[in-house]
Amino acid sequence: MDVLQTYFWRISVYGFITLSMEAMDQLLASCHNRALNLYLESFLLTIEDLLQSDNPDLKILASQSFNRFANIEEDVPQYHRRYKFFVESFSQICHSSHNNPDVRTRLRLAGLKGIQGVIRKTCSEELADSIWIEDRMNLIMPSLLFNMQDVRPLGDRRTPDFDSESQQNDPSTIAESCLCEIFKRTPFNCEEILLKPLLAPPCGSPAKFLESLDKLLSSMLSRYKKLLFMGDFNIDLLAPSKLKQAQNNSSLANEFISSFLSTGMLPACRIPTRVTDTTASLIDNLFTNLDLKTCDVIIYDDSDHFLILSEVTLDKPKVEHPERKTRKLDAESIESLRNQLNNINRSPCLDNQDVDQATNYFIQEFEKAFDRACPAKTSKSRRQEPRKPWISKGIVHLTYRVIAILMGHLEASRKKPAQIRIEINNVLTRAISIATGDGAGGPSVLMIVDGLLKQLQNFTSAKFKSVPEEDIAFKDGIITTLASFSKACPDFQKTDILTFIVERIPVEKENDKGLQRVLLEAVAKVAEHYKTVQLHSIFKNDLVAEKLTYGLLSPDIATRLLAHQVLHSLLDRHGNVDRVKKVSLILEDPSLNFASPGRSDIMFFRKYGKELLETCYSSMTLELNMKCIEFVYTTFALMILEISCEETAVDFVHCIISFQDLAISTTDMDAKMQSMIHSITICLLSLLSLSLKIEKLKTYTREVAAIRNRLCPELLPLAASTLKSVPENIPTECLLSRQEIAGIFKLIGWESAHMQLADAAPPVRNFGKDPIGAAAADLGGVILDIESPSASPQTVK
Repeated sequence: MDVLQTYFWRISVYGFITLSMEAMDQLLASCHNRALNLYLESFLLTIEDLLQSDNPDLKILASQSFNRFANIEEDVPQYHRRYKFFVESFSQICHSSHNNPDVRTRLRLAGLKGIQGVIRKTCSEELADSIWIEDRMNLIMPSLLFNMQDVRPLGDRRTPDFDSESQQNDPSTIAESCLCEIFKRTPFNCEEILLKPLLAPPCGSPAKFLESLDKLLSSMLSRYKKLLFMGDFNIDLLAPSKLKQAQNNSSLANEFISSFLSTGMLPACRIPTRVTDTTASLIDNLFTNLDLKTCDVIIYDDSDHFLILSEVTLDKPKVEHPERKTRKLDAESIESLRNQLNNINRSPCLDNQDVDQATNYFIQEFEKAFDRACPAKTSKSRRQEPRKPWISKGIVHLTYRVIAILMGHLEASRKKPAQIRIEINNVLTRAISIATGDGAGGPSVLMIVDGLLKQLQNFTSAKFKSVPEEDIAFKDGIITTLASFSKACPDFQKTDILTFIVERIPVEKENDKGLQRVLLEAVAKVAEHYKTVQLHSIFKNDLVAEKLTYGLLSPDIATRLLAHQVLHSLLDRHGNVDRVKKVSLILEDPSLNFASPGRSDIMFFRKYGKELLETCYSSMTLELNMKCIEFVYTTFALMILEISCEETAVDFVHCIISFQDLAISTTDMDAKMQSMIHSITICLLSLLSLSLKIEKLKTYTREVAAIRNRLCPELLPLAASTLKSVPENIPTECLLSRQEIAGIFKLIGWESAHMQLADAAPPVRNFGKDPIGAAAADLGGVILDIESPSASPQTVK
């Protein structure tokens, strides 16, 4: 090898150099695998020397030798070998501008075949130097596209035969073949590296570009009336005098605009779309012959190219149903067909020696009989339907990747002005609407929800002396996006979204109150679009119940109201929430929809209902306002309307009486609040009597209401809202009596309810100063009570 290299460099005659390389190629072909690695290092160094030569023939010779090397399969991958120099050298040869056209073509072919050899060699060795990096692709892809500029138009050619001799001498065909090979060998997750240089091809001939544009516009106008062209045309329409064409001395920009104007299409954008520190140009645009409603640009900092936003109204063409053929296939027709088949002359089939002729004869006779017995009728629907939207399943699938990119972009923009984040969220909302347009959320649901919740967490973690209006608008926009997304998802995924958000609500740290409030606000928005079918689906696990309990017992009034709002949406299965939003004494109301609770509803009440009632009572011991009492009343009323029955009536009555005892025993309570609590007791008992359909209980409620109206009207809803003081001594007959209600239960045969109400103490516990801790402790106790025998209804003998 050393002798050959020494002789090679001493001889300057091309013929001897060729002989030397042939000898080296023969050595390469005959070398054993054990000695191949030792020889290849020197062999590749020799090829590098040839590529650095100024002689075109030596460069072509180097490309041929490298391809012979690329076709050799090595037993052991050479991970230390680098091909960066060969990629750079062959890419440079692909752009050859030699004065001799024949030499230029041969050099470009040599460069393309060299790149082809590099691709085959690196792709066949997993541990070899990879070409799937941005620097290498930025050299390879422009070289291929540069040589594909002279390819024949698509309408005049078919798929080329890459193996034919004529095509092997055509640089454009070799470049196309190499490009196809790259796409076939592209590994997973390298598409972005591959597409980046494809989106930025090298500059071509302006004259050829304009000529191709004119042909394309003429072809499109002959087929379509409405056209819309958009993209990065790389022609500055704000400075038409920058680029001149040599032939007619007219600007490229003017020629470019004239091509569109001649077909009746106008540019939509008139302001710069690419702005740097020193320049501003209009190279991205949208040309159309449609009537655009709006056209503007979205300014953002991630790129010097701004996005163009436009709105256009498109007609949905109507499509007619194709003609349909039907046959009469009733019992009479089948019987007629059977008779006709029995009468067919079978001798032409049985006597014919030719199988094909016999088969054809039978098929013809069968079709004739079938048409006679079961005649075909052609029908055509006159009804026309809009064609399906252009958004296909593939676009919906790809939209999730766009959503992931936008979510990352939104996260990266967390420190940017709120207005920029609002615009990003608007685009994200539109992308989500496309992805969920078919009503299927897909597997990426919780990923999207998690990303939106992170934005809410970022909002609450920011330190504001006073929260700016733009940041509040951004927070509201994120919550709206979350609600819109969940609205389009199926019901089972809505439940997953609700559970996922509730589980993220913090309850331990004092400084997490802001996040707790914002997340409950998000849950309330999502719950508005959720239709509960089974109550047990509200709480998928005990953690969800615990988190909502903490919300109901929060010292912050706004947080408590949001938690109640969530329960209103989840508990209301029959559309009663608007009717019970305000505290009112309902003695009769046919518009109310009373439910008949099933076994699963009763089990839900045993597990979570008692805890909710106790939580409602405990929230009355915290700081109150009129809104708080109204929300507690609505929650309690919805539970009565949904779950009241013989098994649950006692617990409702216990809690109602406990509200009354609280209003009597709390001396430092505001008079208006005290009066309102008395009012909700009579209102809730009236609802319970209507739901249970117990006439004696209805009568008792009316009697107490009449006595209150006569002796103490301050204890009714209308007077309570304007009351300034409550009488110190309330007449006993104005108060609800546990013994009277127990007696009514005994009269109607509810012995078990009568015994529990008359003998047992109210189940409401004294939460004291730490109602949250007591509620959490009681949750486990409620679950244990369900499993105990005493929790089951007793059978009346």
